Amino acid sequence: MYDNAKMEKESKVLFFGSLPGEFSNRDFETLLSGFAGVEKCFIIRGKGCGIAIFETDEQADSALLELNGSEIEGTPIFISYANKKKAIWFPEMPFDLNLSAFPV
Repeated sequence: MYDNAKMEKESKVLFFGSLPGEFSNRDFETLLSGFAGVEKCFIIRGKGCGIAIFETDEQADSALLELNGSEIEGTPIFISYANKKKAIWFPEMPFDLNLSAFPV
């Protein structure tokens, strides 16, 4: 597992890295289906990363603590609190991403 103590300040927006390249939005939704409060989620095909937005910080914390370091197809996924720097990787988002939701 990754060291959650070194994570950035808490946020209701999580960045997911090291996802399989062929991971679809449907796969991402399925991965998050066991967690309450998922408002939106999106991946960029072939990039191996995605963002999930939760209703509350606590719901995001729960997903981070349970999924961070878990394996998909034998590879551990990395999850951190998203920030504006990571958000600019997603110009193709199918929804308007309010950057004020992100810590600096």
